[in-house]
Amino acid sequence: MIKNKKMFKQNIKSVYSRPETHLFADRKRASSLTWRLTVSVLAVLTASTALFLFSSCSVILSIVSSEIRESIYQRMTADELGKLSDTELYEAIMFRTWPAEKGGDIKNGITELSEAGKVFFVLSVYEEEILNGGLAQFFVNYPNDIAPCLPEYLETVGATEHIELFETFLSENGINIINLNPDMLDFDAMKELYPFDDFDRSYDKLKPIRNYLISYVRDHISEF
Repeated sequence: MIKNKKMFKQNIKSVYSRPETHLFADRKRASSLTWRLTVSVLAVLTASTALFLFSSCSVILSIVSSEIRESIYQRMTADELGKLSDTELYEAIMFRTWPAEKGGDIKNGITELSEAGKVFFVLSVYEEEILNGGLAQFFVNYPNDIAPCLPEYLETVGATEHIELFETFLSENGINIINLNPDMLDFDAMKELYPFDDFDRSYDKLKPIRNYLISYVRDHISEF
């Protein structure tokens, strides 16, 4: 039992008024702050690591999933392909024809495709290039490989509006697709040569080539 409470309180007060006591309290507060800061940093690092691992896993899973789908599509019969949805069918035929471009030797690559395969490959590449970077990008990436086949293959699938747009652009700008300048491979330089933006805007208003291709594929399913 504390007999002299007044003296006890004074002693307690004197203890906490000592410099070493304040130093201890400061160290304690600093230690607590350091600990909270460390926990926060670790939390951020853990979250960043988790996000990185998740992103990496997502990429890996996407690649694996793509390879699995390709393997399945490659083994499908014509009857099985015909039962796919339009989106799945388009993807399946892409997997079965686009390997023709591997190695960069497109001219020789597409010779291994059936005639229907060539039509799909050329027109699907044409559309993908335009949707990605416009007609200028198509000319830069495929100057003499597949451009000369376009009018014929557009006619094959019945894309008459696309034929008219493409051939009108060529004639109005004096472009010879049989002999596109092989040295003009720079995108920015190519964009300066012709009014590609006008073409791209007109292209966007037309029925997508994909729609023509899906109908064409279903009519020639046994040739893929």
